[in-house]
Amino acid sequence: MTSKNKKQTKQQNRTYVDNRHDDRVRYAYFARYMMVRYFVIAFFFANFFWLLVSYSAGTQPGMILAAVATVWCTVSVIEQLSKLHNKQADVPRTRQYLIFQLVLNLVMSVCLFTPLKSLIYPFATNKSATLALLCILLIGIAAAAAALVRIRNICLGRDKYLPLIRNAEKSRALDQE
Repeated sequence: MTSKNKKQTKQQNRTYVDNRHDDRVRYAYFARYMMVRYFVIAFFFANFFWLLVSYSAGTQPGMILAAVATVWCTVSVIEQLSKLHNKQADVPRTRQYLIFQLVLNLVMSVCLFTPLKSLIYPFATNKSATLALLCILLIGIAAAAAALVRIRNICLGRDKYLPLIRNAEKSRALDQE
């Protein structure tokens, strides 16, 4: 092997190791938001399902609320995906969306026991359906609150992933072949 080939191979190996290290650090930052991402995706599908059911039932208020929640959730999902290339701790759009979803679930929980229920949830025709919806909304409230706490801990640097990220940034031992 010539000197030029050895130098080129060494440079290729260094580039490979650098890229592998950068990817490992990037995925460590991305993993910080895994729980938040799962909750946001669950909200997306719940809101989208609500939109479809409201559309099939032809209820305007339910469709509007579900559409707003679905679109805002989509913006949050896009922000979550940007974390793969962004190391900033805060996710303001996701935080705002989760606050919106938490308040929406609270208001919708109250509306389940008012005459507005038939305009917003036309499919909740009996007591068991109303109680099932109430349970879903309460689970949503708990999930949004947990995700907001998680985001707050990440912004304050108190999450369990931060030491792993710092270790990944410092260590290249795992990146060697």
